[in-house]
Amino acid sequence: MPITSAYIPEQEWQHLDSLKTGGLIRHKRDAIARGVYFYRVFDIHLWNPPVLRIGGQRSVFMTEEGVRGASSQISEQKLKQVGIDIGQTFKKHFLIAAHADLSSRQNWSTFLDFLKHLGWGSFTADKNSMVITQAGLPLAIAEGCLQGALDVRLVKVTSNLEKAVLEIRQEV
Repeated sequence: MPITSAYIPEQEWQHLDSLKTGGLIRHKRDAIARGVYFYRVFDIHLWNPPVLRIGGQRSVFMTEEGVRGASSQISEQKLKQVGIDIGQTFKKHFLIAAHADLSSRQNWSTFLDFLKHLGWGSFTADKNSMVITQAGLPLAIAEGCLQGALDVRLVKVTSNLEKAVLEIRQEV
C-alpha cells in the first residue's frame, strides 16, 4: 500500500480526534482511507448540490417519514416491484463501476454494505436466509431490491416494523 501525506485542516483533524476518543474509529488513517473509498464509490467528485450523482445515477435525499408517507398508499406488491427495478439498476452499476457480479454470492457482502451506507438498513445473509433490520425504506422495497440485484427468490418468513427474515428459496 502506498504511503502519502496530505494537509488536513484543523477542524477535520479535531473531528478525527473525537471519533477516535469516542471509540468510533481505531486509527485516524483508517477513517481517512475509508473517506477516500467512499469518495470513489459514491462518485463524490460528480456531486454538485442540489443534484447528487452516485455511480452515474441521480440521487434524492428524503426523510424516512417522507418515504413511508409517499409509499403508504401503494400496494406491497407494487413496492416490491419498485425495489426489483432499483435492484436491477444497482446490479448494472456494480457490474460496470465495481466490476462485481452480484449474482455471485462472494460479492453480496459488498452490496449489503453499500445498501447499509445508503441508509437502507442493516443486512445479514447466510446460506439460507437474509435478515433486514433498521430498515430505512419499506421492507417490500428492500426485499425487491435484494431479489433484483442478487438474482434470488426471497420468501418472507417473519416481518414487523423492526425486522424481516427472508428465506432464500432459489437462485435465479
